[in-house]
Amino acid sequence: MQEKSEIFHAAVKEVIPSWQGKQDTRYDQIRSLSFSYYMIDSLPHEVAMCKNLEEIELINTYIYNWTETFEILRHLPRLKRIKITIPSAYVLPDDMLEKIVWLEIKPYQSDAFFPKVKKGQEVIDLRDKVQLIDTFFKFNDKIFTLPNLEYLSLGSLRIETLPESVGSLKSLKKLDLAYCYLKNLPAQIGELSNLEELSLQFNELEVLPLELNNIESLRVLDLTSNYLQYLPDLSGLSHLKELYLSENQLTTFPEFILNIAGLEILNVSGNYIKSLPEEISQLKSLRIFDASGNKISSLPENFAFQKIEELYLSRNRITRLPDSVVSSSSLNILEIAGNLLEELPQEFGKLYHLARLDLSENKITSLPRSFVFLVHLGELNLSGNGLSELPEQFVSLKSLKILYLAYNQFRDLPDLPFSLIKLVLSYNRFEQMPEAIGKLLNLTELYLDHNQLMSISGQVGKLRSLIVLNISDNNIKSLPPQIGFLDELDELNISNNPLEFVPEEIDNLPSDLYFYAVRTHLSDQVKQSLREKAKQKNWVLLV
Repeated sequence: MQEKSEIFHAAVKEVIPSWQGKQDTRYDQIRSLSFSYYMIDSLPHEVAMCKNLEEIELINTYIYNWTETFEILRHLPRLKRIKITIPSAYVLPDDMLEKIVWLEIKPYQSDAFFPKVKKGQEVIDLRDKVQLIDTFFKFNDKIFTLPNLEYLSLGSLRIETLPESVGSLKSLKKLDLAYCYLKNLPAQIGELSNLEELSLQFNELEVLPLELNNIESLRVLDLTSNYLQYLPDLSGLSHLKELYLSENQLTTFPEFILNIAGLEILNVSGNYIKSLPEEISQLKSLRIFDASGNKISSLPENFAFQKIEELYLSRNRITRLPDSVVSSSSLNILEIAGNLLEELPQEFGKLYHLARLDLSENKITSLPRSFVFLVHLGELNLSGNGLSELPEQFVSLKSLKILYLAYNQFRDLPDLPFSLIKLVLSYNRFEQMPEAIGKLLNLTELYLDHNQLMSISGQVGKLRSLIVLNISDNNIKSLPPQIGFLDELDELNISNNPLEFVPEEIDNLPSDLYFYAVRTHLSDQVKQSLREKAKQKNWVLLV
């Protein structure tokens, strides 16, 4: 282990940058210390010299010598706040209870919890140090006598039933009960009058107590991955900002949500919801809305949100986007893949701030002219549609870096934005490489596999930034000598082509290349020549 004294001085330097290490004597100036994520078995003895210390963090440490640790803490007369991760509440001494404000129960830890461990330093599993009598967590009532506790995490402990005494934690602001195998919640949870965040994801909840409605201070409620088929009216959660209901069994959109005017993030993905209420646009504070993976077939005609930034509607049965959606002018991300769209609103280009757009796996055969006004678009996925051409002036999408056009009907392309770094054209009908590609000097990845290419233009040699080139599964019989100019290439795939030879310039390709050339017409002599080159240049060759 790293020397505890060394760790102490490193921790002090985080709060007092001018700290000089062992020769420094300014212990009385130290008000707070964090040993979180350091691998120590107990506290450094120097901590006892920090008589003005008011707060200490011991989150995700390697400590197992708790008797010695708390003995050191007893020498700190001004200590008021302890943030701590422990294997069991049984290690907490009674005289420290009122100082615990942050408590995480975690039976054991691994090296994943120690980002501050020096590279190469061995981390011994704490299960060798802590004797676990039972794999099922047993509650110690001591947890519920912590008068100043603000944060409690029991995540991943198989507690199954939450005691009614949880309601006594009146100072609690955040409660993490994820992965706890909970089947129900006690009504007393509604007595946590200061609670702001409640995490209940990945449990076995089928119903919620109506008393949950009493926690008016609640700002974040996460119910992801439970068995909820319906929710009680939780309109009383008037301060709620984030609500996560994904991966449940909801068949209808919970109407009470419309009454929570300040809601900013709403996730109802992965349910069985068939429609959204007409009044949904009255959620005027909504910034992120995820309704992907449901059974929605149509959207409300008034489907515009004043502050929406991210909208996820993929994997539904939506047949059209209402024209009103273009009024969501702040929209930054729109994902509506895997639906039944045949067209986009004619004024789609009004979504001026779109940076990422996923329209893949629909039935779109053309794009509106206004599409070229999406000048902030950085990533566009149009794969899996029926497109055969792009709008004129597509080149004006000057911010576009990533473009997916796979599984369409393209035979040629207009000029493309010079900003492109990744272009995916797999599974189309190209018989020759489009001239537009030769102008994309910033391109690092090009996928032209599974087309009908007869040859590759020498223009490919201009793509000097290219890292990945995939031209497999075509009808290419020869490669241009200019391919040898691609001196940044990491991966070249020419498999499944009727190639009979490769140009000598292939020798110029860089070392450490992944080179795939299986199922070609190359002679045994050419293959043997490639194998010899692969040894010389340290290529990974499949031929």
